[in-house]
Order: sequence, then C-alpha cells, then structure tokens
Amino acid sequence: MSRRGWIAALLALALACGACSLATSLDGLSGGDANANAAPGDDAGATATPPATDGGEPPPDAGDDPLDPYGREVSADAPSSWWRFEEEAGASTVADARGGHAGTPSQEMVLGVPGAIGKGARFAPWGGLDVGDVYDFAGASSFTLEVWAADEPNGKDRWIFSKRDEDVDPFQGWIMYARGSDSHVHFEFWGQGVDLSTQTRDRLASGFVHLVLTVAAEPSGRAVSTMYVDGVPQGGGTIDPKIDAPNTGEHLTIGASFTGVLDEVAIYERALPRERIVAHFEAGRASAGR
Repeated sequence: MSRRGWIAALLALALACGACSLATSLDGLSGGDANANAAPGDDAGATATPPATDGGEPPPDAGDDPLDPYGREVSADAPSSWWRFEEEAGASTVADARGGHAGTPSQEMVLGVPGAIGKGARFAPWGGLDVGDVYDFAGASSFTLEVWAADEPNGKDRWIFSKRDEDVDPFQGWIMYARGSDSHVHFEFWGQGVDLSTQTRDRLASGFVHLVLTVAAEPSGRAVSTMYVDGVPQGGGTIDPKIDAPNTGEHLTIGASFTGVLDEVAIYERALPRERIVAHFEAGRASAGR
C-alpha cells in the first residue's frame, strides 16, 4: 500500500474509535446502568428512603424491631391507637405509635420507669394521661381494650380507662377499673337504656398482669363483652341494646385514678379473637424474659 493509502486508513480508524466512545457516553446518559462506573463507597445504588406519610412523618415502625416479639404481634393486629410509654422521665407528651392521638401526661405521672416490656408509666391516684375526645364506641360498634397493669391497691377504685360523663343521670359512657374493695377488674358501659357491668373472676395478682376487654357487636343491636386476664377468659356480659350506647364529650383518660404502673396500652376498633389475645400475652412474656 502507498504511503497515502496508509494515512487514509489510520484516519478512518481514528474516526471509528471516536464514534464508539461517543455512543458509550450517550448510553450512560440515557438509561444505561447508573452503577456501572460508581466508585467503591459511592451511594448511586443506595436504596431510596421510604416516602413520608400524608402527615409528612416517616412511616410508623412500631413493631418492626426483630428483637421485639411483642411489638410484632400487636402490630399484626393493627391497633387503632397504641401508647407504648417508651418516653423518658419529664416528657411533655406520650406518643401514639399508630393512631396519631398523642397523650398529655399529668404532672403526677412518672415516665421512664420499668414497665412490662421496656419502659412504663407510674400513675398517682389523680391526673392520668389525657388523649382527647376519642373512642366513644357509640352505637353498634365493636372494640378491644388492652393493657399491662401492675396494680398497687389503695382501698379505692383505681381507674385504668375512663370515657364517662358522670355529671348526668344516668352516667353516659364507659369505664374500666380495679375496684377498691376487692381488686377485681370491672368494666361498665352506661347510657339511657344501656347498662353493662362485668368483672374478672379473680382479683389482680401482684406484678404485671395482661388485661384485655373485648366487645363484639351483633346484628341484633346487642353486644357481648369478654374480659381476659393473662390470656384466660374471666368474665363477660351482654350490652343490650349496644346500638343505643351514647357519644359523650368527655376525654378518654388512661390511669385517671390508678395507683401503680401501666404499659403497652392499645385500643382496637374491633373485637380481637381469643387466639390473638393469647398470642399477645405469650409474646409479652417472651419480650419481658419471663
């Protein structure tokens, strides 16, 4: 080949290589593998942060801890509200891990004390945790109340949950409490034509006890209640007619006159089946190492 031919061939080869490089660069800009040229430690391929909820807060993670078997069991049943009492002493609010109903503790409440699972809250015989005008359970509604309680009897009625207007006759609303005379746990739902009073068979034992009340509404308009202590049914009754249960303006208060420690308070807007209540109790024992 002549010298002129060699020069032409070299020019053609150079042009071809330049075209290949340009095509590769354009491919990287238009859908190629973004991680192909990432240096070690580059976060180009990192997992995206989960989107925030509508309220601008990160998605709730209560119960996601693999070392929290109790949290996993409760999360599986999707409580409407869940106050875990994991705050430190002096906190001005108590978080609701699910429902957005953060509570305001009274000055007498002491947060950050040892609870059934993690931290708990110590209650004095007045004050309590105010969570607002929520959970009337008026009309034909089903629900479940759940709490771990370490009772310290003082000879007086010790309110665990209270959502009842006592300035009218008859009283309107519901309440769950340990009775002063015998330390049995009572549940009452009152209103015009509505009257339910039921109690546990045994008095509260010392130490933490898992308490659950379920109310299952029926198509007939009545409802059946069952109380559980450590997963065992211990009493119940019928609200007839439940459909007439009232809506009150009273705030729901947790531990309004309780003496002792409460922990892991949850409310569900349905009646949990017995097998799930037992699962919660067993997981609570496992979480507490009992």
